[in-house]
Amino acid sequence: MDRCDLNFTSDQYQYSTLSWSVVLIFVPLVSAFGIFCNLTFIFVVYKVPYMRNITNIFLVNLSIADSSLLAAGGIQYIGDYIVSPKYDLQFSFHTLFGCIVPDFMTYLFFNASLWIITVVSIERYLAICRPLWHRRSKSKRRALRMVMAAWIASALFASFSTPKTVQWYCLISSNAKIIQRVPACRDYCDSCHKVLNILDLTQFVVALIVNTVMYALIVLQLSKSPFSDQNSPASENRANQARNAVARMLIINGIVFFICLFPYSIINVIRIGEAFHVFVVNASWRYTLAWVARIFFLINSTLNPLVYNATNARYRLAFKQAFGLEKNHVRKDAALLATNRADIRKSQLSNRCTRI
Repeated sequence: MDRCDLNFTSDQYQYSTLSWSVVLIFVPLVSAFGIFCNLTFIFVVYKVPYMRNITNIFLVNLSIADSSLLAAGGIQYIGDYIVSPKYDLQFSFHTLFGCIVPDFMTYLFFNASLWIITVVSIERYLAICRPLWHRRSKSKRRALRMVMAAWIASALFASFSTPKTVQWYCLISSNAKIIQRVPACRDYCDSCHKVLNILDLTQFVVALIVNTVMYALIVLQLSKSPFSDQNSPASENRANQARNAVARMLIINGIVFFICLFPYSIINVIRIGEAFHVFVVNASWRYTLAWVARIFFLINSTLNPLVYNATNARYRLAFKQAFGLEKNHVRKDAALLATNRADIRKSQLSNRCTRI
């Protein structure tokens, strides 16, 4: 005898025009475009020597998280639709493994993006506002440790999404006959769902506060500091200008990031409020907002490489060089490498003076 955990009539939970359009048209297009953009950025960093710096260690990991998130999210949305093309009930792939893994991977890559963005803002704050300390302590090994810590923290937070179970939904006709039995992912317990939503919202709020404070301090410092100093060597002025340009680029990138994730945080607020019976939101409004949040959630993972190229001439030049579009790339590449070497020598000299 077929087991049914819950019954629904055949006209319930149908995909709306908005939802199936998003799943079948928007998700594949945005996922493919976003993965292409992020992989292109990784290729540029690999191909162009002066792009292999500490800041881009963080940004490459951000691109890995974003492209993986797009792949995981796309597979999950389209897979759910394939399992049951009429009903939007968070369907699993028939097994507990298929129920747990997609959610865990999505939360892992999302959390990684959030933590890496935060680590980058802290690193830029130290470079702009605490330059002497930053020069003494910065190294690729330290950057890799920070990135590893961000991934480990992301995995720990994502593990709270794993308490899942598979329930069977029976879709019945008007004469009470079973039309279709469909497996769906549900949280193992109500408290697990509440904890997950609270953690999601807490992460977002903490990251938003930290990034806002870091950005404000960076902007304040840049407004006080001149772009160049006539008494400083030309190589040092170029290095400072490049550093400040990267800082401005990352501030814009961070602002875009949190704007895109704002609808997702509103969904978490609604879920928490309803779970604790604080308020109830109209189902149609909640359903529409959920799809808006999903759309911006995916768009966010495509924008970072576009922001880099739109706001920073150095990154645009690197893109042209990587794909052979810059005719004078040899001369410009040598000049940028010379600037990097001068910055390294200055850092080494500062370290020696500190030790003395």
